[in-house]
Amino acid sequence: YVSRATPRDNNNHVILGTYQYKPQELAGQINFSLNNVWGVLKALINHFKDLPEGDYLLMRDPNKTLLRLYEVPTEEVENL
Repeated sequence: YVSRATPRDNNNHVILGTYQYKPQELAGQINFSLNNVWGVLKALINHFKDLPEGDYLLMRDPNKTLLRLYEVPTEEVENL
């Protein structure tokens, strides 16, 4: 879970917490079969292999059933 560091600052965020799921639990929650989950993961990995070397951020759009892939500048990653 992530939140803005301050309400008016859209550039700085803090990590509030994380949660881990076992693959079977996650698949059950989103009504996926494990075969589908591994198939989606394989498709993502195949797509990533074709990208130039660099740092990327994969995010799900909160209002749509859409994944967005952003290239992150190296200097931004080094500042984390």
